[in-house]
Amino acid sequence: AGGRLEALEDTERVAKALADVALPGDVIFLRGDVGAGKSTFARALLRRACADAAMHVPSPTYTLRNDYDAADGRALAHFDLYRLDSGGAGGVGSSVVEGGGHGSEGKGLGRVQLDEAFAGAVSLVEWPDRMGEPPVRRLELCLTIPPEQRPSAANGWGADGDDDGHGAPRGLQARAYGGDFGAVREALRAAGVLDSDE
Repeated sequence: AGGRLEALEDTERVAKALADVALPGDVIFLRGDVGAGKSTFARALLRRACADAAMHVPSPTYTLRNDYDAADGRALAHFDLYRLDSGGAGGVGSSVVEGGGHGSEGKGLGRVQLDEAFAGAVSLVEWPDRMGEPPVRRLELCLTIPPEQRPSAANGWGADGDDDGHGAPRGLQARAYGGDFGAVREALRAAGVLDSDE
């Protein structure tokens, strides 16, 4: 199930819709190549949930995890696992924290931290393939962008650039595992990225 996001504002609109209905325990995987809009999506969702449109939302690329408190009291956890080796989240089932976490310079992230966040927070996970075995219950969102529109030095995007790209249309595919995510699916449908029969 999926749809088309014509502009940056459409990505933000969908993210805001999810922010209004996501509950602690909801794990949202954000998949996509560099430049597809994963960080843009996460930033818009977090700002909406925290009721602060100007809130600074740094990438957790180096800390691996940043935590937030929503305006209504929900806990929010934003992960960026790009710097982990594949399956590097302390190993499947491991309870050993190898560094990582909020404010840490380590490159490891103990499985216990993931399990704790997934149980008690709305969790956004960028580059989820690097965490090893995924949770049974999760929503996967895959943002796609045409190859010719992907950020590169050739089209003016530098190493320090964000993944907003240049406003090219994106595709958005959504798939739920281990649960129906009813309210989330309704939000996606209302945002125009799911058909009425999906």
